[in-house]
Amino acid sequence: MGGRCCPVPTVTRIAPDRVPACPVYPRPELAEGCRELSTIGEALTSAREAQGKSIEDAATATHIRSSYLEALEAERFEDLGGHVYAKGFLRSYAGWLGIDPAPLVAEYRELERAEVKVVERVPTGIGNLGYRQRSPNWLVVGLVAGGILVLAVLYQLLSPSGGDRNDPGLLARAPAATATTAPTTRSTTPTSTTSPVATNGVELVLRYLAPSWTVVEADGKVVFRGTPTAKEQRRFSADRLIKITLGNAGGVQLTVNGRKLGIAGSSGSILRRSFKPGEPPAGQ
Repeated sequence: MGGRCCPVPTVTRIAPDRVPACPVYPRPELAEGCRELSTIGEALTSAREAQGKSIEDAATATHIRSSYLEALEAERFEDLGGHVYAKGFLRSYAGWLGIDPAPLVAEYRELERAEVKVVERVPTGIGNLGYRQRSPNWLVVGLVAGGILVLAVLYQLLSPSGGDRNDPGLLARAPAATATTAPTTRSTTPTSTTSPVATNGVELVLRYLAPSWTVVEADGKVVFRGTPTAKEQRRFSADRLIKITLGNAGGVQLTVNGRKLGIAGSSGSILRRSFKPGEPPAGQ
């Protein structure tokens, strides 16, 4: 105004690839010039690259498949086999990277709850389509019932067992069959019976050669969930059934009902298995 000019302050531009990374989750105050890492994948990738580690290094150290670690960093959680496994891998990977897994798991739970809310809204939309107003098509029902009845009658007429019950060949063979079965009905010779082996439930011992994410259910209740380290040993028992899930089957040895089964599987593979009283049978 009035022919006067105001000085324009100098603005320093920073290239996007030179913006420094800040802590993983929102803080009350962020350092000036930082960009916030707001996703789980960005947090894991940033921490790994800051340490100069590769996906293969992480897979070797954590005993988690490299494909699962890549899925975590890319946030393809549907490739991890379910929410329980995803959270277990997330805790193990974050712990190895030296970052607190609690905020990451909390963020994952938010995503998990969001998926549940989306599913819960679907029936409401479907209910507005008015399916309840449809009435049965009685003509179609009658045609189907009549067709079934006709097929049943034709089967009885054409079936060899029901069509000719007076076949001489069948009558000739009847006395022979009676003669062979008669002694059986008159036999009083006692037969030996085998009593069922008494069992006292099922017992499972897990001996860890390497860390493995583990879930154990005893008679339908989760009694353990965690990631034991190498050289640990866990013992579980139940009356009817024990179910186990191992995230690293190659790092765990199984002993069921006193019988050693050896290593559960290959390294990095996921194992789901259940055991009942008396299992495994002799010879396994």
